[in-house]
Amino acid sequence: MFTERPDNACCDFKTKQAGLKASHSVVALVSYTGDELLSQGCGTIHEADEQNNITVITSANLIRRPSKNNIAENSLADDLKVVVHAPDYASYEGNICIYDYHYNLLVITFKSDTPLQAARLGTIDDFSKKVDDSVIAPGRYFTKPFDFMVAPGYFRHDRCDYDCKELSGTTCDITRCGDGGPLINLCGEIIGINFYHLDLLTPFLPINVVKKWWKHYKLHRELRHPYLGFDATNFYVADVNLIERVIRNFPNISQGVIVKTVMPESSAHYAGLEQDDIIVRCDGKTVDSFLQLFEIAWEKVGKTVKLEVARAQHHTLLSFGVTIVEATPDKMNRWVRCDYW
Repeated sequence: MFTERPDNACCDFKTKQAGLKASHSVVALVSYTGDELLSQGCGTIHEADEQNNITVITSANLIRRPSKNNIAENSLADDLKVVVHAPDYASYEGNICIYDYHYNLLVITFKSDTPLQAARLGTIDDFSKKVDDSVIAPGRYFTKPFDFMVAPGYFRHDRCDYDCKELSGTTCDITRCGDGGPLINLCGEIIGINFYHLDLLTPFLPINVVKKWWKHYKLHRELRHPYLGFDATNFYVADVNLIERVIRNFPNISQGVIVKTVMPESSAHYAGLEQDDIIVRCDGKTVDSFLQLFEIAWEKVGKTVKLEVARAQHHTLLSFGVTIVEATPDKMNRWVRCDYW
């Protein structure tokens, strides 16, 4: 239960109101391998039609084979069964529709006995989103009476030390049973999918990425994993010394993304992109944040994009053509093992 955490035990009424706006779309999930408990988590009703066909998006940790090391296994557990405990207090056996180890996402479908409501999906802008903006992680406990739970917290620009660079973080203190559950704003809109993590921050995948991922799969029946060939973060979290060097020559730059690492033998490497370059435009579009750059790149897989870059020792913007490719198996994200809690 989230109430095991001190910060969740006495939530203010504003937090409860916001959480309840999303409660109709939050489910509890339990997985089994044979008759043995495998894992628990939460999920979000992403779609619900008039025939009561329900689509839930959650974390793929729910179905991964148990791992003997610190990295999660990229394989399904044997003899899998998933049970969905829905907001109508009924329980259903779920069908595994699609899973993706790269983004750690899982889609489960089932047919409910009563009409259920899909979540209201928002968007997140990691440029305008401020540190200490209030967010809430709702959840539903996996045993009767399937209590609804909330964990309030704040947005953070820090990213947990995961391979998946699209993640952001919050201070919402969820327990293991909240893995795969939604992150919401104070309007009750879903803005991300949470992943349980034994650290000060709870990582979440922005709903912008989740929506593009699901839309692409429904249209093409295949997964998409754009690979840029470099790691980057938002300019405003860069070291102040670097910012000073850049604004000497480019005083009007206040946003963009800073290149942290260029991967050897990638298109970005051969194009000439370098560490500490500041990407300010992509194909003519102003780049405010890494998430925005990623959303542009998503639509450009297999194509070459024009990156306009500020480099501290130059007085004019540089231009590079970088080809966005599909990530190969050796470039897939690894995820930390997540034992149930």
